[in-house]
Amino acid sequence: MSTTADPRSVAFDILARHQSDEAAEVLLQALECDDDQARKLAAATVVQQRGQQSILEIIRRVDSLDDEACKEFSRSPEQFRVALEQALSKSDEETRKAAITFICRTGNFDQFATLLDELESADSPDHKAVSATVEKLATQLDERFRSNDESILPGLDGTALRTHRATVLSELDSRTKHFDELSSAATIVRLILIVGGPEDEAVRNVLTKRGDACRDAASKLLTEDSHPALLNLLSDFLAYHAPPACTLEVIRTRNDFDFVVHLLTRLPRQPSGYLAFNLSRLHELAWLQNPMELVERLPESVHDRLVGVVNHAPLDDETKIKLKTWIIRRSGAAGREAASDVLKIIPQEEASRILHDALKDPDAKVEAWATRRLRAQKLPDTFEELLKRLDRKLDVVRNAARDELFSFDLNYLMKTLSKLSPAQAQLCGQALLKINPGAPEELSQEIEHPFRRRRLRAIEAAEAIGFVDKVSPALLRKLEDPEASVRCAAIQALGRHLTPEVAKAIRQLTNDPNRQVRSIAEEVITRSTAQLKSVAKELLTSS
Repeated sequence: MSTTADPRSVAFDILARHQSDEAAEVLLQALECDDDQARKLAAATVVQQRGQQSILEIIRRVDSLDDEACKEFSRSPEQFRVALEQALSKSDEETRKAAITFICRTGNFDQFATLLDELESADSPDHKAVSATVEKLATQLDERFRSNDESILPGLDGTALRTHRATVLSELDSRTKHFDELSSAATIVRLILIVGGPEDEAVRNVLTKRGDACRDAASKLLTEDSHPALLNLLSDFLAYHAPPACTLEVIRTRNDFDFVVHLLTRLPRQPSGYLAFNLSRLHELAWLQNPMELVERLPESVHDRLVGVVNHAPLDDETKIKLKTWIIRRSGAAGREAASDVLKIIPQEEASRILHDALKDPDAKVEAWATRRLRAQKLPDTFEELLKRLDRKLDVVRNAARDELFSFDLNYLMKTLSKLSPAQAQLCGQALLKINPGAPEELSQEIEHPFRRRRLRAIEAAEAIGFVDKVSPALLRKLEDPEASVRCAAIQALGRHLTPEVAKAIRQLTNDPNRQVRSIAEEVITRSTAQLKSVAKELLTSS
């Protein structure tokens, strides 16, 4: 069976083999047409054709290129090297700026060193555009490397990204060896801090090995700059073994709100290891000098992280208690959970008031948090409050109550029946069914237990807690139990909940070999007959 080639693909294959001005013009027009597929084919053809004149013209028209074309061009940076060098060297300002934009849009890191040279050139007319471009490339490289989001620098695979990152850091690091001679020293250091991480030599060098001036420039940036990559670097160092002293000093003294929120967002809920150790070294944290003012401004989403810091930072106990008490009063469920240990420290009356207020909170997760704390606080109305929440429609609250009532199971109830009144036993049976809908099945299995004593106890419990109708199949089977005492117990339990099926089964036992079984069966049948006659008489009288 033959297949017909796509005419457009055939046409672009022909264009790829021609280097004429006409072919170049057709490709340029195709790159700007409305057909997505045609634009994609045109971009791939430009790379195949390698015609420098058409590539230079494409660079000049960079503003009209779509993202897919730029993505295609990013896969073959070497094809654009000559044309980009030509464009950057031209005296035409428009062409130079187009080349810089093209490098940025296609993630062409092969030109990164060239841009750095332009940045260092005292007479470069494009200093501002070059500075913005190298920062954007560095930021994209960091974001893609951290998140592995393939929509960032989409034309580069993982291997290419790692290679570019290493090359960029090496290029920047080599320039800091002559830090005092750099005309854009702060920008070079900033780029290193954007791209690098705690383990990268380039970062370590600017923070510890390139002299006081370089270290001071890096510290200044880490103190004042709110670029996300720099804030990430600070939080990464906080969890790192032996971070440079200047980074800990920045974390200790920096107190702008954006930094604090970013740092807390990045921290885990329960710091451990090096992170916990480094937090314990942060004496007199600037952003915790007015802790109540801070916590009232912080978004609820970071309250649990704040508690993690408070637990490890060298703060006085009074401040810790005050902060945690505020959080368990006003935060969401995550913050309250993190600060729950303060309930054991504050006065019992205050803890009780906080929990009862939380039980009325419109946020179901907060109500569930309070529900899970009732038993631990040993409040006098704990059992009643838990039972109330077994009827809640919200799963998170109902499940919290069930979890807290886990010890109130069938076995526990059967052991305590002798201490309960008939009415209390019935209420406990209803509660057990809410806590564990599978309780009737468990009781049925207990009724079938091999030990006679266990069978008898289960049958008595079924009647006491109102489960006879729920376990009637098991009780009916016990009418044939080999032990007469078990048959008697089953007759008595079923006899108070007679149905035609049950009555028929019990009537057969009036012929049982055991005299006591016959006697109890006859008593049940007689009583049921008397009840039927009484009902019939009442019906006749009323009619």
